[in-house]
Amino acid sequence: MKYQNIKSFFSHVERQQQGSIPLFVVAASSSFERKKVMGKIVAHLQHGNGGLEVVHFDGEGRKGEDFLLELESPSLFSKGRVVVCDGYEQVSPKKAPLDLKPFLSGGPQEMILVVGTSDFGSINGAYQYLKKSAVVLDLLGEKPWDHRDRIIQTVIGRVMESNKTIDPKVVNLLVDQHGLDLAGLEQEVDKWITYLGDEDEITMEHLRLLGSHILKESSNYQIAETLVWEGKSLNLKKDFQMGEMLALLGSVRFHLTLALKICYKLQNQEPVQEGAHFGRMKQKKLNQYATVCQKMGEAHFRNAIVALFELELDAKNDRINTPLFHTQLIRILKHEPIERYTLSLA
Repeated sequence: MKYQNIKSFFSHVERQQQGSIPLFVVAASSSFERKKVMGKIVAHLQHGNGGLEVVHFDGEGRKGEDFLLELESPSLFSKGRVVVCDGYEQVSPKKAPLDLKPFLSGGPQEMILVVGTSDFGSINGAYQYLKKSAVVLDLLGEKPWDHRDRIIQTVIGRVMESNKTIDPKVVNLLVDQHGLDLAGLEQEVDKWITYLGDEDEITMEHLRLLGSHILKESSNYQIAETLVWEGKSLNLKKDFQMGEMLALLGSVRFHLTLALKICYKLQNQEPVQEGAHFGRMKQKKLNQYATVCQKMGEAHFRNAIVALFELELDAKNDRINTPLFHTQLIRILKHEPIERYTLSLA
């Protein structure tokens, strides 16, 4: 059984009789996200059957022979084993996948595999063999907006685990500025939870008091600042995803809107000064922005906002891939003509 939704996945798992699922697969690009889901699976297995030995095997930099050797090692003191392996695509590459059938066919000891992979092809053979009893959570084809919603719900859940609540606007702003790095988001929220002590809710007021650094130090804010005010390109990480690009747009819109505000001041011959209209932004920075606004003109920033909306719409309808999205984003902010996109998702 294959699922693309975490709630549906765990709902199925919790309904099944203990020991009836020999293979769990979590397919996702983020190792941190995979390990969180795999940890919940293991906790569920242990809750229902404390007699199982849990063995963790890190697939990074390991060979298939190492993993098979681990599977062949019997448990001396338990009736069965749960073998947890993340990075499975490294020990069982798609072109030469491991044959797990001998270990999934039953034996003197119960064997349950919990596998995390960034390439479903690495485990597809075992899944096909146990299609009726194996359970898969496949997040590799997740839509960018679904990815964002899932990350937001995970952050909210993290807060609720501490018997607190959080204003959804705060979570959305946090994601806009930090992107979809769940590890970084949880670390940020944990800091707030520790600081709040006995207070029950994280609000926008707390964001202003505790999180003003978000708009100054977050990577998305800095990237957007470079894009809008300098027109420079991005140095994309190898695994940079469309979801991260879409998260970046929130910061880009912030700077474009700021530019329009400065242009309005300049057109009306009003001073561009730090204060009520520009928050805590320093005068030196505002002077730099004003110089760019005088050079580019209001039309550039207004047209960029419109083109940005069209670009986002194309991305959400799978009409553009990440590299082309990046290229068009640069062209929009450099005020170059925008052609229709013809490339499909890679």
